[in-house]
Amino acid sequence: SIASERGGARKQRESLLALLRAGSVLRRRHGSVTVRFGEPISLARHLGDSVPRRRGPGQIPDLRAVTSKFGVEISRSIDALITAERSAVAAAALLGQPAGALREEELRERVAEVVRLLELLGVPLSESLQRCIASGRPEVALEPLEQAGSVVRVESPRGDLLRVADGMRGALDLYRATIGHALVWPAALALALREPRARAAVFAEASGWLDLFADEYFPVEGDERRERLERVLAHLASRGWIEEAPADELRSTVSGEPWLSFLRAQLQPLVEAYASVASRSPAK
Repeated sequence: SIASERGGARKQRESLLALLRAGSVLRRRHGSVTVRFGEPISLARHLGDSVPRRRGPGQIPDLRAVTSKFGVEISRSIDALITAERSAVAAAALLGQPAGALREEELRERVAEVVRLLELLGVPLSESLQRCIASGRPEVALEPLEQAGSVVRVESPRGDLLRVADGMRGALDLYRATIGHALVWPAALALALREPRARAAVFAEASGWLDLFADEYFPVEGDERRERLERVLAHLASRGWIEEAPADELRSTVSGEPWLSFLRAQLQPLVEAYASVASRSPAK
């Protein structure tokens, strides 16, 4: 229903009858839930000396600025505690292309690559996802989506095809969104590497994308941002997806371009949404 609302459908009204009907759903076993708690955040520290004990003329604090800064810290703290679940990683693997189907072998490779990136960026993995990877069967990450009917398996002599069920791309995008704060880093670099660029230009372009989507993902700034981009770029190079040409120029390799395209696709819906809004905005 949330995915339908995002597509323009009217919000379903809550009712006592709907609550009673939910009992049958709640009695089923849907899997595990991970709950994690961060350190308390001090509101007093954010307010500091900006709020005087006695308010008088000219002493009204800028609560809007304080609230904005406070909200960003809360959002970043939440991102730091999110656990990557099987459904989120499988959704990212499936949505990394315009086509609606993927061979199981390709899914296996993509799930493994997404997990490598999550581990690189310090995102905790759920126990079920860890078991999938440890067993050497990353494709098992798809099980929750298959059980929910979001993905359909089609048998094929060349290997099973996994097809996103009709009307379910929006729902899969909601699953993927839980790890979007991590995927935005390699995706921003992949967008910056659409054409050969000097190393400094790559970082500047990637940082520009991070700034554009700051209200979506709350990426860190300053030296911490540079360090994280350096770390992800080194990973892309270690995978053989990018190479350094003369004059300190970075470019994608033939084998790496499909993977960079896969990473770009993680941000494609958001890029298109922003482009649509910008194109409809009145000129100033």
